[in-house]
Amino acid sequence: MCKKFLLFLFMLVLFTGGTVQAVDISWNNTSGDKNWFNPANWSLGVFPTTNHTAYINMIPGPVITAAGATAKQVIVGSDDSTGALTVDGGILYTTEDISLAEGTTGAANATLTIENGTVTVQGSLFAGNAAGGGTSTINLNGGTLDIVDGKYYIGYLANNDATINMTGGTINGRAIWLGNAANGSGNLNLTGGTIDCGGIIMRKNGADADWSYTGGIAKFRNNHKVKIQDYIRDEWITTDASNQLVVDFNVTNPSYTTVVLTDITGTYNYWNNTSGDQNWHTDSNWSLGEVPTTAHTAYINMTPGPVITAAGATAKRVIVGSGDSTGAVTVVSGTLYTTEYISLAEGTSGAANATLTIDDGTVTVQEALFAGNAAGGGTVTINLNGGTLDVVDVKYYIGNLATNDVTFNMTGGTLTGRGLWIGMTAGGDVDFNMTGGTIDSGGITMRQGGSTANWAFLDGTVIFNGNIEDKMQGYIDDGWITTGLDEMVFVSYSRILLKTILEVGPYAFTPTPADGSSAAYTTSQLQWSLPSPLEGGATVTCDVFFGTGATPTTQVVNKQSVTSVSISPSTDTDYNWYIKVYDSSISTTVPYITSDVFSFYVQDVGDDYFDTSGFNRPLTLTPQHPPAHYFNGKTYIVYQGMNSMDPVICSYNHSTKQWKGPVKVGTNPLSDNDNHGRPVLVVSDDGHIHVMFGGHGGTSALAGSNSYGGYSSGENIHVRSNLSEDIGSSSDWTRVNPAPGGDNTGDISVYGTYSQPVKVANGDIYFFNRHGSHVSDWTYQMSTNNGVTWDSEVRILAHTSVETWYAYFAKRRHSDTIIDCQYNYHPGGSGGDKQNLYYMSFDTSDGQWRNAAGVNLNSMMPLNKADSDAYTLVFDSNPDDLDESDPNYTQVSVGIVRTSPAGNPHMVAQFGNKSQCWSWTGSSWTDQWFFTGGWNGGENEMDFICLSDTRFKAVVSGRYGAEVAIWDIDTVAGTQIKTDILGYNAEYEYFNGSIPTDYHDDAWVLFYENTDPVGSDQQTRKMFLWGDHGFIVRPVPDYGFAAWSNSHVLAEGALGDDDKDGLSNLYEYGMGGDPTNGFVDGNLPVLGFVGSGLVYSYAQRTDDSNLVYYIETKEDLVDGPGWTNAGYAVVSTNVTGSVFDVVTNSIPTTATQQFIRLIIE
Repeated sequence: MCKKFLLFLFMLVLFTGGTVQAVDISWNNTSGDKNWFNPANWSLGVFPTTNHTAYINMIPGPVITAAGATAKQVIVGSDDSTGALTVDGGILYTTEDISLAEGTTGAANATLTIENGTVTVQGSLFAGNAAGGGTSTINLNGGTLDIVDGKYYIGYLANNDATINMTGGTINGRAIWLGNAANGSGNLNLTGGTIDCGGIIMRKNGADADWSYTGGIAKFRNNHKVKIQDYIRDEWITTDASNQLVVDFNVTNPSYTTVVLTDITGTYNYWNNTSGDQNWHTDSNWSLGEVPTTAHTAYINMTPGPVITAAGATAKRVIVGSGDSTGAVTVVSGTLYTTEYISLAEGTSGAANATLTIDDGTVTVQEALFAGNAAGGGTVTINLNGGTLDVVDVKYYIGNLATNDVTFNMTGGTLTGRGLWIGMTAGGDVDFNMTGGTIDSGGITMRQGGSTANWAFLDGTVIFNGNIEDKMQGYIDDGWITTGLDEMVFVSYSRILLKTILEVGPYAFTPTPADGSSAAYTTSQLQWSLPSPLEGGATVTCDVFFGTGATPTTQVVNKQSVTSVSISPSTDTDYNWYIKVYDSSISTTVPYITSDVFSFYVQDVGDDYFDTSGFNRPLTLTPQHPPAHYFNGKTYIVYQGMNSMDPVICSYNHSTKQWKGPVKVGTNPLSDNDNHGRPVLVVSDDGHIHVMFGGHGGTSALAGSNSYGGYSSGENIHVRSNLSEDIGSSSDWTRVNPAPGGDNTGDISVYGTYSQPVKVANGDIYFFNRHGSHVSDWTYQMSTNNGVTWDSEVRILAHTSVETWYAYFAKRRHSDTIIDCQYNYHPGGSGGDKQNLYYMSFDTSDGQWRNAAGVNLNSMMPLNKADSDAYTLVFDSNPDDLDESDPNYTQVSVGIVRTSPAGNPHMVAQFGNKSQCWSWTGSSWTDQWFFTGGWNGGENEMDFICLSDTRFKAVVSGRYGAEVAIWDIDTVAGTQIKTDILGYNAEYEYFNGSIPTDYHDDAWVLFYENTDPVGSDQQTRKMFLWGDHGFIVRPVPDYGFAAWSNSHVLAEGALGDDDKDGLSNLYEYGMGGDPTNGFVDGNLPVLGFVGSGLVYSYAQRTDDSNLVYYIETKEDLVDGPGWTNAGYAVVSTNVTGSVFDVVTNSIPTTATQQFIRLIIE
């Protein structure tokens, strides 16, 4: 009994501890007075409050005539019912939504009428929300309808028809969606009143939507001009015959887009050439007895048409050739400006013809240019020989309707505007002939709606805004864009100018090896592409010449239709080659294309990669860095490797050209899918190498406590090489922070992640990291004695539950004392919500933190978000405070900060799918350039060197069919040139680490290759080191484990197990086993008795001095420490004179039990 009572009590506490649920209340109009405030009219005997969901499923519905009507939600007409609600002078407020026609079954109908008063909806207004379909009507004749947090969804679900009839009053809110689902409709009839909203979206998800606008005011916050103009062009927004719709931004209403009704009656002005002088500016040549003004629609339906030779020709619209007529306009010089559009060949019936010729001068069209707009068909010719043709707000629609033929001849001049549509409708035909001039347009679309369009691009300059490189290449590949006989159209995207550029030039042969590249010593083939035959049935053949001379004479292909040939080049040698192409439709003996001479260098014997055992995500660009350090003639590199998450190190001696390693330097406590503990390194001035790894905040089980943040997993481990300037072997490394006791023990704290050691010129080392899990402070510790001891933590960035940070610290390359910091804001917890970019610097000579303008920040440290926003903000990525789930939200990741020789910081971070650079000019921050990767997802990793404030050398890598390449970026010239491709494979991905500390020019790019991006992360990776003279080759060894591994074609490295027999490849090698047969074999250890004692014998290779053999003993197999290299004595070594000697050891028998194992390293 007692137990049951306690259980009930526990459940009751849980129930009462939750949030209060809304109570349903239904309108019944029992009194018949239709009064909202009469309790008798509601099912619960009270009128609704903010705790109620009010259902109105009958008519007559309630009428609100006084203030104070409230509800949590109001639902008018649900399931099979019909409801109505009227507000006439009162106030209605809902804490959540109003839904008109709602339900899961049946057709619902609803009417909301507002004559006067105010309706305020905290959430959204849904009209047409019934799964079974229905009709919703909103009549706004006066008063105010205000949606605070949500939107107006008019026609929300399929099979629902929703309409707003607005004759007066005001609509306020964030946005109106007219039509939200296929087979549904949302309509707006505006004859009076004011719409004042954040925006409008029509016909979403295939819905129908129409807006009839004959009176009132419609304005929308911010710039929606282009979108609304498109709605008008598509006739989704219409007006009556006496009006015209004009859209402006920041003109009628500051900071608003306004749709303006304009009376157009009495404004048609027809060309008649009465004087016979063909002069546009002669009054008598026009039907109204005056030349057109911006109030007139100028019709030109005869030839000869007007000629413009002076400035000042204007019109609202110019229509050349309408109905069955033919018209022409010529601009010899001067200017023509239309406030709206020009239409060439227009009409609802009959065939129209039109010609527009521009020899010089300027034609400016504020809205659109239509060519071939006659419903009955027609012919249009545009001749652009000079001057400028500019369409400002909308586009060029060339070949707008079916059965219209348009020819655009461009020999010179400039064509500018938002975009070109060439070929719009099936049955239309467009020929665009370009032999000169410049196109500088927002974009281009060809062959819409099944039309025919061909562009002959023989000469000139073509530039389009944005990255449409793939689209243009598709048009070229499909034969829609063509050029001359021995040329081709090249497409490129300038990531500085942010434009796609088309150029005509000699045929590109896509040579492999690439021109100017370094090729592997295994290179055995030349490859190239050939043009298609010029005529059907023709054959394309080629000659190829190859050799070491400047113009090679050795012919390796002779009149063959091939695209590759085998070669046998020497290593460490430069080669040149070129191609001659023949087309049988022209000549089989005289080439019609001869390529440039291509060159490449064949590397010395060795592998491009220096290791194959990188594991999972072995290294990263940020925030864990640096992964490498150049010090006193050697480059040291640390990463997750040897087929595990454990830290390993390699070194390269630039004088002797010798590699050493990989050597394992510790054991990573994190799991195989947690890369937070990636290792980083710094070399102290005494030559000892410090590696930090393994931390993802630390755990509460560690001794002491974390005063600066939360806990997660792992522990931040600091190991130090015992030898100076030598990575040694695994036994030559010592952990130096073994006793986690509190926040600091005179060494680096075990609590933390994202390790970033920085050494300044005087040898002091600063260790930056996040001191715990996601919700933690960023701190640093300093060592003034080569990393032997460390001062206590100093807080830099303060955390709260909703303010956390990601940060990047790096020593300024051209300064002895300054450390730069870039960081961004993370609104608490884990997840991808990263916002804003901030910058500050730390001058270690005086201990002062400053922003870019030099303002001292020390009094504010550690910085919080308010101070960061006020003093260090570079870029506000989320000015509208959008939620991460909002489709308009864009994340910005923590990136890289580098400083120019002039001392100005430059920051690159990934904003959405583009890497963008923000630069300090000396007085302000500017978004100087951005780089958009042309790879799947657009994702890329970028680090860079500041050659100056306007010149950058960048290394960029990417995901899924990407490449790793070097780019030369010049913001003055507006160029971005790919100078070297270090790796490319359509099925691979590449990631580069940050540039090594104090890098050597021959070793500044460090990256790895992932051959299976969609597979498991538990795989090995090839590791590469590259510099200005190519890859630092690791010679193929002819001795030792590597040579043995190559002879057996092993894939998994020393600690792997290719034949899955439970014995690692290293042990197979060390004991003479076969690593491919799946059996444990070879010279296995032997345990036996000699007299009353035990002896343990094992085989030891005599041909590899790098191997170390020893045995360890332990008295039990309980987890934890206990294995020791002790408890035995070497009795003898039997020198056999062959590959293996035999080492015999005596084992005491004094212990009750003893376990023995052989170690090979």
